[in-house]
This record gives sequence, structure tokens and C-alpha cells, in this order.
Amino acid sequence: MTDTVATLWIGPKLSFLERLSLKSFYDAGQKPILYLYDDVEDPPDYADIRDAREVMDHTFTQKYWGKDQLDDPRIHSDIFRVLLMRKTDHIWVDADVYALRPHLADAGYLFAPRKRRFIPNGVLRLPRESPAVLAMEDFVSATGRIPPWWSPEQVDLIEQDHDQVSFESLPVGVTGPEAFGHFIYATGEQKHAKPFSYLYPIAARHSATLLETPTPYDVDQLREDSMSLHLYATGIRRRLTRRGATGTPPPGSLLHHLCQAHSIDADAFPIVHRDSLEAADQVRRYNRIPET
Repeated sequence: MTDTVATLWIGPKLSFLERLSLKSFYDAGQKPILYLYDDVEDPPDYADIRDAREVMDHTFTQKYWGKDQLDDPRIHSDIFRVLLMRKTDHIWVDADVYALRPHLADAGYLFAPRKRRFIPNGVLRLPRESPAVLAMEDFVSATGRIPPWWSPEQVDLIEQDHDQVSFESLPVGVTGPEAFGHFIYATGEQKHAKPFSYLYPIAARHSATLLETPTPYDVDQLREDSMSLHLYATGIRRRLTRRGATGTPPPGSLLHHLCQAHSIDADAFPIVHRDSLEAADQVRRYNRIPET
């Protein structure tokens, strides 16, 4: 039986990058679930569109944060995937993950640490009753929770900056890779880990090479050793929306080649810039999030 993969998108439009991700799973024989809170323009027929409220609705966010939806979609997405682990058996994939081949969990697990206690959550699956998932659910179901792995110096710093600490005042990544890393190692479940290159054969610091021409990569060779290829939407979006850029991958690049291979019209769905510089500044200040 083929495992089901699922992702979440918050926003009115899907660029060529998200469409390429979804289509890659479809073409691999694994039609993905696309969870949405609102309609998107030109929804793809190669994804199974579902209501995101099936996983995380306003009652959860109202209970713990007094609002229907968290202001930062990245933190909302971090918490969403925790609840997805608890409520379904789906494999979570970010909307910028390319399927080199079908994604299959091993005894209910699929993850790959970047380094000790830091586990990227771009591709993620743990069993519903996993001790780490239960601990994560408890962690995200609290208001003003300070990360239990933080040093006293880090706690002092954030308390100086904020009168009331919430998840939205924490650096990006704390509710995701840092938290999963902490709890997975705390429960001993790191024994189920895959090698980093199995899910992330190209590291984030090399994301610019996805646009390099001619491409230095052979997709068939990547497929031999890896299941996933993360396309790092944040870095790609930043590069493709600079002054003079068209929002589409240059001909001859790996991204251009992949779009052609899966019949994705990048010109029809160019990338539109939506990065948060404030979040990047926050990461630098607390110096907590290493690149993956």
C-alpha cells in the first residue's frame, strides 16, 4: 500500500514551485492531499483538495491563542503538522518538496536530522502515538510556553524583548525543527532517522545552484540515493523576485528542467515575493536557527 502525502498552503495563489511539488508526487503515483483554508486560483486537478479545518480549525487556535488563525503562517504550519501526525497517518511534505520517487515511511517514521537535536520538518512522519508527537502536541497546546531546551541566557533575552512570550514572539524554527529535534532525541526515537541526504540531497546553503545554468545536477543520479529534493522556496523566491527578475527559473537550470519534465508552465504561474525580513532579523538576533 502506498502512503499518502499531504501539505498545507495558506494564500490565494500557487506558484510554479508549489505546482511542481504537487505534480511530482502525482506523477510518482502518489496523489498528494493539499489542505487549504481558502480557495486558490486555478486549483490543480493533480492534488486532492481538502479543508484544512479537518486538521486544525479555529477552535484550537481560539482555545490557546484567542484568535482564529496565527498571524505567522510558518508557525501555523509548524503546529498544523503536529496535529496532522496525531490525527492521520499521512506523511507531511512542505509545498516545495520534489518527489524523486514515492515517499514511504518505515514503521511509521520518516525524518532526517540535519545535526543533533535539529530535525528539518520539510518531510516528516511519526506514528500517532509516538512519544515525541505526544510531547510536541503538549508543547504546542500551551500559551506562553518557553522552549524547555533553551539556556537561561536565551530565556532572559526573549523575556527582555517581550512582556508576554508567545510562539509568535519566538524565532522561526523553534516550533518546528528545534522542537522536533529536542523531543525526538529526548524520547530516543532518533534511531528511526534516515541519513540527511536521503531527504535533503542539496542543502539550503546551496539552493542557488537550483537556478544555475547549465545545471550541475543529474536527476537520475539524485534519485538513486534520495527520496526527496527540497526546493527551498524562501531562497528561490528571494532570487527570482529581485529587480529585473521574471519570477521564473532560467532555461537550463534544474528547476526549469523539472518544470518541463512535469508539464508545469512557470510563465503562467510566476513566483511573487512574500518573504518576511522581520523574521530573518529575529533569527539572526537569537542565533538559533542553523541553515538546513
